[in-house]
Amino acid sequence: MSAPLTSEAQAASVLTYWLRDGGRALEAATPYRPDIAITPRRVLLGGPHPDGRPGSVSPGTAQRVAPASAKHVGPPRTLGKAFFVGADGRPHWCSATAVQSTHRNLVATAGHCVFDPASGKPHRRWIFIPGHQRGRFPYGIFLGKQAFTHRDFAKYRDADRDYAFVAVYDGLAPRGEVDLANRARYAAFTGGIAYRVKTGGTTRYVGVTLTRTGRLGDLVGGQGIAYNLLPGRSVRLAGHPAPAPGKTRAGGGDQTAGAPALWSGRTFKAEDAAIKAELLLGVRSTAPSLVDGALWLTGYRKSTGLGYLNGITIATAARDGASVSPYFDGELFTVYTAARAARAEPISFGRTAKAGERGTGTAAGRGGGSGSR
Repeated sequence: MSAPLTSEAQAASVLTYWLRDGGRALEAATPYRPDIAITPRRVLLGGPHPDGRPGSVSPGTAQRVAPASAKHVGPPRTLGKAFFVGADGRPHWCSATAVQSTHRNLVATAGHCVFDPASGKPHRRWIFIPGHQRGRFPYGIFLGKQAFTHRDFAKYRDADRDYAFVAVYDGLAPRGEVDLANRARYAAFTGGIAYRVKTGGTTRYVGVTLTRTGRLGDLVGGQGIAYNLLPGRSVRLAGHPAPAPGKTRAGGGDQTAGAPALWSGRTFKAEDAAIKAELLLGVRSTAPSLVDGALWLTGYRKSTGLGYLNGITIATAARDGASVSPYFDGELFTVYTAARAARAEPISFGRTAKAGERGTGTAAGRGGGSGSR
């Protein structure tokens, strides 16, 4: 199934929420972990298994990167953070990755990082920032347009299908705030978004200049997809270490998570009878507890930072620290096939969108959401 996230008319509202006041909401966002405990048990008989022949989609290389002679170092360029406003009205984030698609505009992450586990409705104000770390936007901000997940996750919150794909608009990069002296300059500002800040009896007008960065896959590439592989394979985990319990600071937590990195592990079949999850994979590795949405890659090449996505962290077991993912089978590929054809054109604001104008920006703490609800 699919659901709309942000229309072009809502784009300014979403960007204003995240970028106003120097990116206050991004700074305050905390790693998202729903109140659904998963206690995986290793199984030898039964458990996840291929529902057809193994298959794959090759990764896609970036078109606008450093010269080919430059060696890739560190975690994949495709890795980033998906930011959104949860059902609690607060900003959160998960790990996510760019994946190869027809229009080079697709992101993969855990299903509950796109759809609320309680209601099945999409989270609001959903954006993806590849390479985001401490307020940097090396490739821009990509607003979610359309979300895709398995019907059983959206309707029944089935952990065996806890994955999602999001088609995103072309990237936009903030190039700094402009202090607009008066209402006339606020009304005439072009080239980005503008909002008002009311303090006591005074009003301050602020503009944020935006430049286009291009399609997601052209900038960072896209991981391939592999499905119906036998459990027991070696994988590389790429993601963000979760903050230690009690370490999230008051008013925010983005900076409390560790820097993204890579780890190695081997998958095993798992299930959790308590939540009727029978098609899970687990992996034990040297990785710490990871923020949900971390990617599992097979066939990974350090020289390119690309491989084949074959799992997504949806939880970390409290008992032994094993990461847990849905098993990628033919049903996941069906969801991916629908998502990879989705088209998302560049956003065109026309004249500058203003906070407080009908159908555009938001005022502090309120305003248009990023959904059709």
